Amino acid sequence: MGAGFIWYVLYTPLAITADAIVQVPRGASIVSAIDSIDARLSLSSPKLIKLAARITARVSGKGLQAGSYTFHRGDTQMDVLRTLF
Repeated sequence: MGAGFIWYVLYTPLAITADAIVQVPRGASIVSAIDSIDARLSLSSPKLIKLAARITARVSGKGLQAGSYTFHRGDTQMDVLRTLF
């Protein structure tokens, strides 16, 4: 995978036409949280987002934040990552 492709995937707007609310329960793993988000938002590359989330967690030293999240039309997969951490 080239850097251009990764950038394209992370910064392409989500394919949603209206606001979507996703609940991430306390204690959820990164994989289960991304799976829940993917089920609601139809991420274009959930495997890449899971990898990026793992890297973000390791580099930032932050854990996944449980809670209810609202995603809006025009949000990108990068916005999903920023919201979760």
